[in-house]
Amino acid sequence: MTDGAATADRPRPRVAHLSSVHEANDTRIFERECRALVDAGYDVVLVALAPADARCHGVSVVAVPEAPNRRARMLGTTRFVYSQARAAAAELYHLHDPELIPVGLLLKLAGHRVVMDLHEDTPRQILDKPWIAPLLRRPAAWAMSAVEHVVLAAFDLVVAATPVIADRFPDRKTVIVQNFPDLAELGDEAAPPLSLRGPIAAYVGNVADTRGAREIVDAIGRVRCGDARLRIVGQLQPAELADELAEQPGWSRTTLTGFLDRAGVAEELNRAMVGLCTLHPTPAYLEAQPVKLYEYLSVGLPVVLSDFPRWRHIEREGCGLAVDPLDSRAIAEALEWVFSHPDLAQEMGERGRRLVRDAFNWDVEAERLTRSYDRLLREPQRARRRPER
Repeated sequence: MTDGAATADRPRPRVAHLSSVHEANDTRIFERECRALVDAGYDVVLVALAPADARCHGVSVVAVPEAPNRRARMLGTTRFVYSQARAAAAELYHLHDPELIPVGLLLKLAGHRVVMDLHEDTPRQILDKPWIAPLLRRPAAWAMSAVEHVVLAAFDLVVAATPVIADRFPDRKTVIVQNFPDLAELGDEAAPPLSLRGPIAAYVGNVADTRGAREIVDAIGRVRCGDARLRIVGQLQPAELADELAEQPGWSRTTLTGFLDRAGVAEELNRAMVGLCTLHPTPAYLEAQPVKLYEYLSVGLPVVLSDFPRWRHIEREGCGLAVDPLDSRAIAEALEWVFSHPDLAQEMGERGRRLVRDAFNWDVEAERLTRSYDRLLREPQRARRRPER
């Protein structure tokens, strides 16, 4: 039992996770962090987008109504999240959106412990935003980085989703908690071997231009296998992208499932032969650690992935094929190889499963998170020890 767990003479510490952007069923926030904290003995409240208040897997969900636009979210929704945070009367508040930094500052002024969870490298993402004028992107990215460093200095802990994000903050108040899969969540021992599955390529998550939407649809149309299929387990962003993709021959081989719960995602992965993760080489993605990539590996799927330096260890370990993500012909050739070599692809998948089991799994990350929480709540705010990286 961790130090955060309840004892006979001490009630469970209450912690509140806050988001004005993410759905309450978000994989990192709910499935990983909140559920791990419940297992560790914490009383967990989650304030996030949801149709109604609920209690699920021991987590008390407080519904945040979805705002009609960015302005409404920045004003009304943020105020609502702050009011619900105060009502939760938690011992620790865990924020998940940069726009909630003002909420965190108010909570700090009220004497609370505050944790900031950085899912993404926001300054790098700003460099990719098409709605920001090109000449303004670099100054805006620098300004966001400066705000993060100055403001987060007031918070108690930074939880970074990747080592690259963590490197921007002082070691003494930063812990790395990566989006690696839960070993027991998606795999199915009864799933058929790849040789008995159809030639199906799966892409999990919402897909947009910079996530390879055009290239993967074009690639499946080029595969010289009449029954080859692409299944996108998510949605197109924006939805209007479907009109453009419909003009490609590969669209007739593409199925868009829309959002699926975790059981639905597991079903899709356990009937596919290969997972796709061909993100474009943008500043934000070059250093990313996509959860989909490790989820594919966790269920024994070989992967076709972007040839990024940070991801090349996947190919070196013999778990996947690295390609130029902007070259749909190269993606098609990689898919053809997997579909026509099911036994070798099975071996690649098994190596990937072992890699996740030995190094890239949620159990290790959950322990880092709960130990950091335990330490933070146990020690005076002015005398914390360095969290584990």
